[in-house]
Amino acid sequence: MKKRGTHVGIVLSFVIFITFLVFLYSIVEPVIRVQRDKESLLDYLRIELIRRFSANLTTATISITTEGYSTNCVNLVYALEETGINERIIVKDNQGNFVKTNISNQNYQDIIINRESIEEDFFKIYA
Repeated sequence: MKKRGTHVGIVLSFVIFITFLVFLYSIVEPVIRVQRDKESLLDYLRIELIRRFSANLTTATISITTEGYSTNCVNLVYALEETGINERIIVKDNQGNFVKTNISNQNYQDIIINRESIEEDFFKIYA
């Protein structure tokens, strides 16, 4: 006589295993979704911050010959127009120290540099 067994145990084990996988996915899935949302938000913030805080930096280098001049004040006539920069500037000497600078009130194109001594003859303008 042949004994035939049923597959109820195998089917029941398979159903329990699939139920466990669905339960595990339902617990882990919200965490994965939140992480994806955070990543997309961080990517958006990174792009916007770079766009808002980026600017063009223009530099101009000026070398002055001091032969025959004994004044500490140097007036660069039409320097803003010649260099193509605006009036928001910073001027540094060759050691990297800030130099007092003004923009002319007459035509707003001249840069007036108040240097410490007449030996300073190299300046870098940042705009």
